Amino acid sequence: MTIDALPAVPPRGAAGFSAAVHALFAALPGFREQANALAAGMSLLTAGTAASVPMNFSTATADADPGAGLIRLNQAVQNTATMAYIDLASATAADITAYLDALDDSTSTVKGHLRLQSAADATKFLIFAVGAVTAVAGYRKVALTFVIGSAASPFADGAALLLAFTRTGDKGTVGDAQQVDVQNFGASGTYTKPTGNGGAPAKLVLVRALGGAGSGGAGANAAAGAHRGGGSAGGGGLLLERWIAASAIGATESVTIGAGGALAAGGAGAGAAGNAGGSTTFGSLLTAYGGGAGLGGQTSATLTRGGGGAGSAGAGGAGATSDVSGGGPFYQADNTGGTTNKANVFGEAGAGSGAGLVGCSEYGGAGGGAAGSSAANVLAGGGALMGGRGGGAGAGYMASNVNIPATAGGGIGYTPGGGGAAGASGGAPTAGTAGAAPSGLQLAGTAGGGGGANSAGAGAAGGAGGRGCGGGGGGAGTGSAGGNSGPGGDGYCQVITFF
Repeated sequence: MTIDALPAVPPRGAAGFSAAVHALFAALPGFREQANALAAGMSLLTAGTAASVPMNFSTATADADPGAGLIRLNQAVQNTATMAYIDLASATAADITAYLDALDDSTSTVKGHLRLQSAADATKFLIFAVGAVTAVAGYRKVALTFVIGSAASPFADGAALLLAFTRTGDKGTVGDAQQVDVQNFGASGTYTKPTGNGGAPAKLVLVRALGGAGSGGAGANAAAGAHRGGGSAGGGGLLLERWIAASAIGATESVTIGAGGALAAGGAGAGAAGNAGGSTTFGSLLTAYGGGAGLGGQTSATLTRGGGGAGSAGAGGAGATSDVSGGGPFYQADNTGGTTNKANVFGEAGAGSGAGLVGCSEYGGAGGGAAGSSAANVLAGGGALMGGRGGGAGAGYMASNVNIPATAGGGIGYTPGGGGAAGASGGAPTAGTAGAAPSGLQLAGTAGGGGGANSAGAGAAGGAGGRGCGGGGGGAGTGSAGGNSGPGGDGYCQVITFF
């Protein structure tokens, strides 16, 4: 900006001296205001702030051309304004159209910051973040968001202001590579190896595969006064996680999801055995085995072991009246050198030796619960920290008509139970509760509970297993039909690609 020259004063005694002095004194307030505005502008520049434009403030708030050299805000309380209306000419009549139109040129969301400062008093100011600029004939509308100011409304009508704009840098370009790509498979399909932004190649792939779980066995049916056992439960599927170099993976890989074992239907006599869970595969690179099937309820006083949990070395064993092994790998639990009483690292049997043991696991599938020969030796479904959990056993009746209760399905952790609740027995038995869906980082859900037994009719059904988890055994019936078992939960596959 420029400062107007002060009127010249002739020598004392010359004609017009008195009038010239009066003119000089009259011009001094304007000179002072212009000098202060220049000083304030220089202060802004020396502080690193953008160059300033002189404007005069109007307290009007209407959306209209404010008039030559004027700026107005859309709110009477100035620091609540969301829009500024700025004339295309400055207070010195300079054309500032290009200046105003450039306020929103930045590609960042916040285009920059606009400082409105009193030209006479630098301590009076408002600072706003700038958004979009809208071109209107004769003026510009500038979107504002208040940041900070010296007061709610520091400027009087007609006050001389300095407008200083500091531009935000453009938004940075997207990097050449995104961090991760995730493909989830709840049904069989095809994995397509992705590329990152800019065509960046995949470097490493994490495959998390969960095998399908076994279904429980159906409950037995017999007349009152005979033993009628509940079905034992299905074992959980293995959760296998493997890091694979992307170079070892084809452009596409077939993903096969292991199906959960179908339910076993109840009928007369001994209950039907359940069905094993299928394996989940990722091409030829990875196999997550499925859990074993539960055994149907028996008509003799026999401990009925649940299906074994799957391990990294194989599928879980089928439920039986003798020891059932998980999928392995194994370590020897005794010093006999024989094949009995084998526990394993990743999967475990539903009941080890009939001595109150149930298989819990970490990433392997947990064992299905055992249907007892009496109330003293029933076993809940095994829990697993990450792998599929074992289902709960169905209820039955001893020959003395004493109830053998159902058990709960397995949940998250190293202890039995904690999943779907067991059904109640009696004249109106209830079904076992279905297992829950996965949560958080878990791929597997929880297992289904065993069904209740009926003292004078058909047994109740076992609960369905959650994803990768065993179905509950069916409850026993009396003179009608045993209860259906709960189906095992299907497997799953998650493929995470890193660039």
